[in-house]
Amino acid sequence: MATFRLPNVLNDVIRAHQDQFVRTVKPKNGVGAFVFPCRKLVFNYCERSGSSKTMMEYLQKQAVQFSQENPQIEVIVQPRPSRHPIIRAFYTNGQQKTKC
Repeated sequence: MATFRLPNVLNDVIRAHQDQFVRTVKPKNGVGAFVFPCRKLVFNYCERSGSSKTMMEYLQKQAVQFSQENPQIEVIVQPRPSRHPIIRAFYTNGQQKTKC
């Protein structure tokens, strides 16, 4: 009786497919790794509006300290003339949330 063995080429193809699968997996939290869920915060405010007063105070007093304590989060400050202030958060899973 003859025994049938898989050719080495087939084993290499299976191994390459498994390696490709490992490379396409998104990073997840687990043992030995932590992926921070928030990747970017965008602060939009109006320099003349009264509704932006609290946001401007926060940006002047606490935003620099927050960005230094959390270097993994990109903090962007943009003026938004004649509009209410908003904060937009962008997450690593592609989601986005906006708060007025």
